[in-house]
Formats: sequence, C-alpha cells, structure tokens
Amino acid sequence: MVLRIVYFVGLIALLLVVSAETNVLYNKGILLDKPDFYLIIMASLCLLLLLLTWPVVSRNRLSQIISMTLKVVVILSVFLLIFIELAIVDFAGMAFGQEVMYHTSLDAVILGLKEYKYILLTVLVVVGLLTWFMMSATRLTGHRLQWITFAFSLLGFVLWGHFTVVGRLYKAGMDYYSQSQVKSMSAEELQKFDFLGIQPITTDKNNIKIRSSNHKNLIVVYLESFSRVFTESSRYPNLTPNLNQFKQRYQELYPYISSASFTMDGLITSMCGFIPDMRMGNNTIASQQGTYSALPCYPDVLHKAGFTQEFFGGAKKQFAGKAAFLLGHGFDRVIGWEDFVDLPEYQNGRNHNWWGLNDDDLFERAFIRVSELHKQDRPFHTQILSIGTHLKGFVSPSCEPYSETSHRYINAIHCTDQLLGQFVNRLDEAGILENTVVYITGDHGVFRSDLSLELFGKQVEDRNLYGVIIDKSPRSSVHVESLYDLAPSVLKLVGVEHNVQFVLGRNYPIKDRMVLARSHFYKNGQLIVQDDNCDTPSSISTQAVNGCTLKSALNAIKGHTQLFSTTDGIALTAESKLIIGFEKSLTGIESIKLDGLDLKRLFKRDGFAVQDKYYGLPGLFYVGINEDIRTAENFVVIRADKNPNQLLWNLKDEFEQGFVLFGAKNSENMGILEHLKKEHELSCMFDLVCVSQLTGAGFNNGYEQPTVEINMKSLLTGGK
Repeated sequence: MVLRIVYFVGLIALLLVVSAETNVLYNKGILLDKPDFYLIIMASLCLLLLLLTWPVVSRNRLSQIISMTLKVVVILSVFLLIFIELAIVDFAGMAFGQEVMYHTSLDAVILGLKEYKYILLTVLVVVGLLTWFMMSATRLTGHRLQWITFAFSLLGFVLWGHFTVVGRLYKAGMDYYSQSQVKSMSAEELQKFDFLGIQPITTDKNNIKIRSSNHKNLIVVYLESFSRVFTESSRYPNLTPNLNQFKQRYQELYPYISSASFTMDGLITSMCGFIPDMRMGNNTIASQQGTYSALPCYPDVLHKAGFTQEFFGGAKKQFAGKAAFLLGHGFDRVIGWEDFVDLPEYQNGRNHNWWGLNDDDLFERAFIRVSELHKQDRPFHTQILSIGTHLKGFVSPSCEPYSETSHRYINAIHCTDQLLGQFVNRLDEAGILENTVVYITGDHGVFRSDLSLELFGKQVEDRNLYGVIIDKSPRSSVHVESLYDLAPSVLKLVGVEHNVQFVLGRNYPIKDRMVLARSHFYKNGQLIVQDDNCDTPSSISTQAVNGCTLKSALNAIKGHTQLFSTTDGIALTAESKLIIGFEKSLTGIESIKLDGLDLKRLFKRDGFAVQDKYYGLPGLFYVGINEDIRTAENFVVIRADKNPNQLLWNLKDEFEQGFVLFGAKNSENMGILEHLKKEHELSCMFDLVCVSQLTGAGFNNGYEQPTVEINMKSLLTGGK
C-alpha cells in the first residue's frame, strides 16, 4: 500500500513537471495561442499514461525483451526531449520549431555538449532514474486495465498531444518537410506579388554585364548576432562608444530590419538580395551541391568588374558550406579556422575560443591583408565575420573589461566595439578610407533567449540590426531598410553599374514599402499586425496582408530562386567543356573548371571537403557524368592507397555512366588505373587523365600551365 502511494505521488509530481514545461514556454511568450490550463494538464496526463501503460508483449522471452527495450527507449526519449527543449530555450530562446530544425547540425550539437556538459551528465542520471521509476510504476495496473488505459490515453494524445514536447517536435518536422514541397515559379507567375516589391531575376551569374569603371574598394563587416538594441540600452551606459560615434558621424541605417535567423541565412540574404530557402538550416548549402549556384549575387557582379575578393572569418570556413558558397560566387579566397589551427601560437587552448580565432586576431590579420590589397592596382572587396557576440559571448584577451558589469556577454559586446573602433581608426590612419566604402552590419539579430531577455528585456524583440555605412568621399547615396538591401546598395556605393535585378533588394526609397521577414511584414520600421486566419495559402490580398499572403510570397520567392540551383548536379550541354589545369611539373592540380564554374570547392575526400593541400597529393579525382539527365555529379577524391576492388564495388553504379578520372602524381596511382583499364573502356592521356567512352580530348601546352580540355559531347553521346 505504501509503495502504491509513493508511485501515485511520484506520477502526480511528474505530471506537474511535464505540464509546467509547456506552460512555462507559453508564459515566456515563446509559443503562441496559449490554451486553457486544463488542456495542458490533459495533454500531459495522456502523454504520461501513454508511457506508463505502453504495452509489453510477453508471448515468449524474445518478444518480451524487444517490447521492454522499446518501452525503455520511448520513455527515455520523451524525457530527454523535455530537457533538450529546455536547453534550447535557455540558449536560443526558442522551442522546437522550424528555426531549431534549421539550426540542427553536428557543430551545433558539439557546441551544446560543450556548453552544457556538466548539466547533461546530471540530466542523464535524472532521466535514467525517471525511466526506472516509470518502468516500476507499470505494476500499478493490471493487464486488462493497462490496455484500456493505453487505448484511451492514445486517443487523448491524438487530440491534445500537440500541446506537449512530442507534438511540438512532430509539427516542427512536418513544417520543415513541407517547406521542401515548393514548386518552381517562372518570372510571369511571380508578377502577382509585385505589390510586395517582389521582382524576377533577369540574368544568371554567367551573363552579368558591367557598364562602369574606376570603382571604389569595399569592406563589409558582419557582426555576429548584433542588434541595434546593444547600442541603445540605458542599462549599460557607454557600452558601445565607438559604434555610437559611427552612427553620429556616418550614415546610420534605421529602420534596418533583419529577415535572417542565423549566420548563413544572413550572408545569403545580404549578398543575394532575397530571403533564401534555408529549410535545412545550416546544412542547406553544405548538403546540397549546386544550391543557388547560378544565382547572381553582388560578389558575382564585383568578380565580373575585376575585384579581388577575400573573406575572413574566425570560425571554420567549411561550416555550413560557407566556403563552397563564397568560392562559387566570385570570391578568390576564403580564410577560416582551418588556416590557423596548426600554427604554433594556437596550440595553447587559451589563445583561441571554441569556434576558432579570437576576434582581435581576426581583425589584425584582416587589416594586414587589406593594407596589402590597397597597394594593388585592382579594386578589392573584403568581408569580415566576427564571432565574439555569439551567445553566450567570447571575449578576446586583448580587450579592456566593461566597468559596469563582469557579465561575459556584455563584455563580449563591449569588446566588439573596441576592436571595430580600432580597426576603422587604423583604416583611416592608413588612408584606406579615402577610396574605400565600409559597410558594418549585424548578420542577424540576437536570439530571444532567457539570457538576452535578462540582459536587455523586451528590447530584444526589436528586429532592427546595427548598420552603418562609412564613406568619406560619397559618390552616391542609398536608402536601406532591410538586410537584403545590402546587395544593390554596396554596388551603387562603389560605383559598379550592372544588369542584375535582385528579387527583394533595393537601394532607393519606395513609398509605403512593405518589408518582408520570415514571419512578419514591416512598414516604416513598424511591425504590421496581421490576421493569420485565412482560408488557403493562395488567399493573397493587396489590401489586407495576412499570414497566408506572407507564406505564399515566401514560397513564390523560393520557387523562383530554385530555378537558379542545380541541386542534383551541374547541368551539361554538348558544348560543355571540363578544363583541368596542372602545375608545370604535372605533380599538382591548379584548377578544375566546368564551363567556367570552379569545381574545386565541390570535391569530397572520405566524406569531407577537400582542402587545398590535397590538390598536390596522390589521389584520383572522380567526376561522374549522368547521361540520362545530362549532369556532372559525384565529385569525390579517391585515396591512392584505396583497394581497387573495393573502389570498383563502391562505384559500380556510377561506372555504368560516363566519368572522368584525373589526379596529381599519377605515377603513384597506377595500381588503381591499371585495374580500372581492365574492367572499363578507358582512354588515358599521358597517364594523367582517364575518361570513359572518350573519342576526343585535347592536351594543350599553350597555356601557362599544361591544360587538359575535355569536350562533354563525346561523353554525352558515347562518341557518336
């Protein structure tokens, strides 16, 4: 009897805990449409009874073990989900939803483990005890009553389960999946959204035309998670003296609405002038080759105009497919943590942060390189992405502490202000600002988390980013209202005339302009209260915008811009040419281009993006040619020590199509090549490049480096 009382009291306590978690989220304003409290209690009760009475089949020993294991896994998973959601709320101020799905990646998981490692150990112990308790409490009900209770709790969970952590995760997954079901939309179909300022793309990046010369240089500084509120808060006097001074001396951007939710989202939004489809979040670009590969972004325009373009970031450049995207859109060089991690000065863990390079080192290295580029004849474009103000703050060791508080995140903001102030002053003293535009912007706003609410209150809900344009000799003025206006604005500021039309980005004032974000409309910087009750997603109105109007508009943008992606490979025609440039010694690969598109960024070695050093090491570069859909795909590097038989087995399906094999130091690859020649019809040139089904290819010594030029017509038609 005493044991039963203990079990009942324990179950009631668990019911209160599970229901309290959901209620806390509603009270914090994280979830909308708060239901009556009894609905939360009913939903939580059904979930707990479902776990408690989850049936264990006992026909035989094996079935009992399997069903018992399944029940343990289910109970463990539910309680772990509760703690994981609470951790996400603490870290980023959001519950399970599309935003969380967008951010999910291996690096994000590792960061979470590092940030909450001690709490996680405690959680695992608590979850283990809770699971044991739930399994023990099963004995409260008889076999028949257990099945009846299970049936009724399952019915209740179907009705009210969306008020629980399991329901939120399920809805997030379904919303995440539904975002992938977007149909292509032509320029003509897009016209019905012109009242929202949406316009079609008129040229791809390969047909950009430049109509000007004598350009200014450009530096774009992205400040991690940097909201304008950091410079306006009365709680922290003199927190950002340099950034405040910039607002007074130069052109401040206000209102300046962010439509981005995380860094890669912000980079694409600002560089390409639209709200991108980031349904896979930080994994979107990394996991899908060719996403937005033909889309014209402002670095593509600057590349056509002859700018030297380099990106500086302290974090890993391969994270979220950042390097691949930038190199595919006109950048000559991307610098990230991979370029510094092996240097002696960074072997001491105190000399860098978890993400990588500290911001003081980042700005120092960027300034040295900008000084070098400024001495060259060509105009330059440099991007710098800081990391210090990422939650929960990473303070560089050279920064002076903030006098009013020792809080880590506040000091990170103060540190960013110091470093950026020093950087701009050095540019000015070196004379670089005389012919250089500096555009300073947050890459996205600060997350609405417990931490940000504690530090800045309701001000964190303000979607305005910090934004300033420093132009000491203004050639023209721009009007900026959103992050996606950056693209056309910087092109105008540096004096580049072009034929690119951005979907949303503008650089001039528009009367009563509607600014789009992912979940809201804004006008004159003010949030428009919208009615989300509408019949269908196609119910759009030019008079009264609502949630359906916004969803339809965003889907239209996604459908139109996906026309400029080659997610299943790179499209080929009979005139396509693959050109491989080798070093004069034939021991290293200088360039790999298909119709002018740089392919070096696409190759993977053992599942990881290939670093520059591998282009001079033994190994075969494999490019598959899919004749059916006329694409080049499967860009992999095969190690020279790979077992030829295993290689054939792994690539047997791909070898049924056309392919190209080439490599550096091919004398060390002869074992694989000889094996392949016996199994497949290969044509090889100088033991340097081998191609299946090839009847015509050229080896040209007229270039600065030896170059192999392969006509795709022979591969696509089998030489006919």
